[in-house]
Amino acid sequence: MRMTLNAIAPAVGVPFSGENVEVTGVTMDSRRVRPGDLFVAVPGARVDGHDFAKDAVAAGAVAVLASRPLPVSVPVLVVPDTVRALGALARAWRDATRARVVAVTGSAGKTTVKETLALVLSGQGKVGKNPGNFNNQLGLPLSMLALDGDEDFWVLEVGISQPQDMDELGAILAPDMALITNAGLAHAEALGGVDGVARHKARILAWLRPGGAGVWNMGCPELHAACVQAGCPSVTFAGSADVDADVRVLARHKTPAGFAFTVACAGDSVQLQATAACAHAENVAAVVAAAWYLGVPMTAVETGLLAVSPQAGRFVCRERGAWVLIDDTYNANPLSMTTAFAEARQMAGSRPLVAVLGEMRELGAHAPAAHRRLGELARAAQCPLVVYRGAHADAVAEGFGPGAALCVTDTPKEAWEAFAALGLSNAVLLFKGSRGSRMEEFLAYFEERLA
Repeated sequence: MRMTLNAIAPAVGVPFSGENVEVTGVTMDSRRVRPGDLFVAVPGARVDGHDFAKDAVAAGAVAVLASRPLPVSVPVLVVPDTVRALGALARAWRDATRARVVAVTGSAGKTTVKETLALVLSGQGKVGKNPGNFNNQLGLPLSMLALDGDEDFWVLEVGISQPQDMDELGAILAPDMALITNAGLAHAEALGGVDGVARHKARILAWLRPGGAGVWNMGCPELHAACVQAGCPSVTFAGSADVDADVRVLARHKTPAGFAFTVACAGDSVQLQATAACAHAENVAAVVAAAWYLGVPMTAVETGLLAVSPQAGRFVCRERGAWVLIDDTYNANPLSMTTAFAEARQMAGSRPLVAVLGEMRELGAHAPAAHRRLGELARAAQCPLVVYRGAHADAVAEGFGPGAALCVTDTPKEAWEAFAALGLSNAVLLFKGSRGSRMEEFLAYFEERLA
């Protein structure tokens, strides 16, 4: 980012008549200040950024955005709410650039789709994106302000957990395209059931720039019903041949290097090769749909798919002798659990599938039924053992069925002992749970012993 204080001040809604210095970066961490930065003082639960303004100035900050006057030697722009002002500044920077902006949101798969689409578009020009899942009211604007402004595309992930989030983030981003991967029971405690989640996800379409397009998943009826109300240009996708959509995956085959997809796109059928990191057909369909609408040739789409690397904790498969360990520990909700079980069961083939699972959080009143369904998924997948950590174990047991092997434990050692007692010679093991379940602890314990 490069903006002068004379441009920043009106963007955040305050007057300014001091030295018109140029700002070349924005940060809210005084330990990461670089010369030329604007330091944003954000009050937090444990520390208040205002207390570190002097440190930021000493490190080279040329101005401070604060909610009260501060005794520092550089200009202080005083605003009522520094987080909202940060968002307003990011919107001003977005409006000053020429990039075509793609917002990616959804209950599952949004980080993977964002990373994959960014790779696909990198063959068409310079691409900017947010790192990891910097996708909230702090992470999104900071990611935008870290971009040069000479990119051809910005591919930015948007995450929500509260009803007002999408409107706040949409106003910052004003996308040219909004891609919604799916809608399921994620953050349902605040957003409601699937209908509520779909409705809140679809709010991003209200913030499209004039002529902007929506891209959404026809495999989620609730999402389609919410999206069509926006009345914007659109392209739809599906991960299955059974669902009517503009872009859909007709077939997927395992190859020595990864996967081969047969995709129907605008009436044509194309063959696309992809790496092993592109396991989910729905994600591939989403990327193809967005790229096709943006005018990207299918040869360039395939080049991007072949460049995708595994992302830590997101269905990463590792072989350990006769064993396959699936690291899907980054997070979980009912939708992503259903997808993970389907993919893992298919990958296992005739081998046993052992599920090492953690609680799915932030589901509110939906939690008991969702965890009962989790047990049903394990039963349908014919799991000889389910290891479970967290609340709602009784619901999981009810869904798994009487007499089924369920080990409820908070200790990786006990989980390993239950698994070892099976006496299996090979198996596929799926590790998955909400972030707070820390299922990577179980994965590390098993991986060490199966090495």
